[in-house]
Amino acid sequence: RGKHVTGVQTCALPISLANGGTVDTPEERQAIALPAETLQAYAGIYDLSPDFAITVTERDGRLIAQAERQPPFELFADGPDSFFLRAIDARVTFSRDASGAVDGLTLHQNGREAPARKR
Repeated sequence: RGKHVTGVQTCALPISLANGGTVDTPEERQAIALPAETLQAYAGIYDLSPDFAITVTERDGRLIAQAERQPPFELFADGPDSFFLRAIDARVTFSRDASGAVDGLTLHQNGREAPARKR
């Protein structure tokens, strides 16, 4: 079995495949529809570092994320506060404060987790 590091299992993919397991590619993941009002709660600027941020916007019922100096990508919901990208192999999970307001996100990409606080 793989080793768990900050909630991510490493080495699981090769072992799973070797044991006959399957892996969902971004194209195979199933998106669920969320109302525009729900998506609007995620809109904002999220600081990954002092000089690098991701801007999340709601446009016509779609959630769009754009990191600085990068093209925009659509986020597809697959659960409450959980999204994936189809253009690249990455996931975004949003966090909430005690009152239920969205206060941050975590970018999951290339086996790493990058948390970001909402401004």
